[in-house]
Amino acid sequence: MKFCAVVCEYNPFHNGHLHQLEQLKARGEKLLLIMSGNFTQRGEAAVFDKYTRARHAVLCGADAVLELPTAFAVGAAETFARGALSILASIPAVKTLAFGCESGSKEAFMQAAKASSSEDKQFKALLKENMQGGASYVKARTQTVLALNKDIDEALFTSPNNILGLEYCRAILALRADIAPLPLPRVGGGYADSELKKNFSSATALRLAMNDPARKTRRLIKKNVPACVFEDLEGAQPIPFERAALAALALTPAEEIALCPDCNEGLENRLKAIVRSNPDYDEMLEKVVSKRYTLSRLKRIL
Repeated sequence: MKFCAVVCEYNPFHNGHLHQLEQLKARGEKLLLIMSGNFTQRGEAAVFDKYTRARHAVLCGADAVLELPTAFAVGAAETFARGALSILASIPAVKTLAFGCESGSKEAFMQAAKASSSEDKQFKALLKENMQGGASYVKARTQTVLALNKDIDEALFTSPNNILGLEYCRAILALRADIAPLPLPRVGGGYADSELKKNFSSATALRLAMNDPARKTRRLIKKNVPACVFEDLEGAQPIPFERAALAALALTPAEEIALCPDCNEGLENRLKAIVRSNPDYDEMLEKVVSKRYTLSRLKRIL
């Protein structure tokens, strides 16, 4: 038996996800999903708990759902992808990894993955030069890859789903996994599109609309999600974890906080200092966020 794998969050599951699973089922393979648990890559609580979202996935075509451990689920793209692929690479029956993308073929993704994984002397020298110019490591790496490889599609490094797809391919190479990537073009609203569409809205738009009690909005939501998802919308609320996170931040020694991924350069001390006088989660984040420390990075750490 062969499995086609999908790494997902389904926050919430919508028609675009259903379209993707239907495309894959038509290939005749079983579907194995690796899904985030109660927290997502943005460092936020999912709108439904992990069991509810796994049930939605199975009712809509998945054959099995495994949990991506939180340490990977709330990581940056590279950590998220490497965690998922380390699980999939240990399952011999998994032969394909499907993922949504804004553009790009399988060959284009693998070419870009190889180019960004090969760090020779020339690459390291230019990378250092770009970072000295003020760019973050991720941005500097992208600038370096594109400068040294003129035939690579820049969109693979700039569009949200493409970035994650590229990291999946980099992880496949790093782990020498016997898994073939299968990029599938997204349909409907873009990743961060906040406007509800007729039937293919983004998860971002749906999350925003879930708090709107207007009948028109509810009707639009109903058109955008499978029936099993809409039935569970009433009363759905993310886990209120913020006060617990702040308490943990206040009580945990700085040296332990520093062990969290992406918590370096003394950020742990700044977090502990600010939480003492800012007991509100969002207000505290506003005081720490900067060009160097993005909101998503801080939420992941917390």
